[in-house]
Amino acid sequence: MKKGLVLASLLLMGTTAAMAGKVGDTIVGAEFGAMHTKATGTATILTNGATASASSSDNTTYEAIKVGKYFDFGRIGATLGHGNSKDGVDSNYIGLSYDYMFYNESKITPFVGASLSYAKATAESDGFSVDETGVNYGAELGLTYDISNNIEVELGARFLASNMSGDDTQTISGTPVKVDIDVDNIQQYYFGLNYKF
Repeated sequence: MKKGLVLASLLLMGTTAAMAGKVGDTIVGAEFGAMHTKATGTATILTNGATASASSSDNTTYEAIKVGKYFDFGRIGATLGHGNSKDGVDSNYIGLSYDYMFYNESKITPFVGASLSYAKATAESDGFSVDETGVNYGAELGLTYDISNNIEVELGARFLASNMSGDDTQTISGTPVKVDIDVDNIQQYYFGLNYKF
């Protein structure tokens, strides 16, 4: 019984020591990654109601700055990001996240969590300019690696559903046409560098 208590105490102390390397730390960092966006566009001829729809995918890069804080129950953070312009699409977002950190005795700490963001994008094509706004929400996962007491790198991925949408109406050859764009989902894969203090 005493051996079991001593062993449990040692394990607890080891876990607490590993957690102490992050718990209480504030981070400021940057993310660089790839972003895959799937959207559905619908064109409607307003004079007769005829419609045509098509799905499209956009692959681009993005960067973001982030701040956060480690607690014994996980990490809470905020992110401000920009999706780089490609095929006439430009985007910006601000987000919040919570990650459950699997604290352990190594320098590698896996995490799973949830992400929520508000985004605005502008898509321009064939004379149409559609401003899309809405909320993205979903899961994220990844790991951090402590290079030193103050520097960590991070690898992660987010899988987000989206309710972003927008529309624009233009007259083409005397015929009014309305274009609606609805973002279906977004995936982000990123590398991050964080400073802890």
